Amino acid sequence: MAAMMAVDFQNCFIFILLCLFSILCYSFFFRKQKDSRLGFDLPPSPPSLPIIGHLHHILSLLLHKSLQKLSSKYGTLLHLRIFNVPLVVVSSASIAYEIFKA
Repeated sequence: MAAMMAVDFQNCFIFILLCLFSILCYSFFFRKQKDSRLGFDLPPSPPSLPIIGHLHHILSLLLHKSLQKLSSKYGTLLHLRIFNVPLVVVSSASIAYEIFKA
């Protein structure tokens, strides 16, 4: 009986891993196609992970310190994706004024 439960658990675990891997692969390829269909260039962004996006960059330090570190490396206009939600970070007052004026 115990051996049968171990086999069932092992099969369930393998199935769950296979499903998660399939979802990650699908989301990675779908996101790349979706970004290229937008028709405009996005601001620069650091490398991201498939599901959480750039969350690991933001949670590494305090929020203002991590955003300052990213903006010093990638520029004053920055594209981030957190849980597949696109964000644009503006770290310059003059650029923010131009965006809100338009």
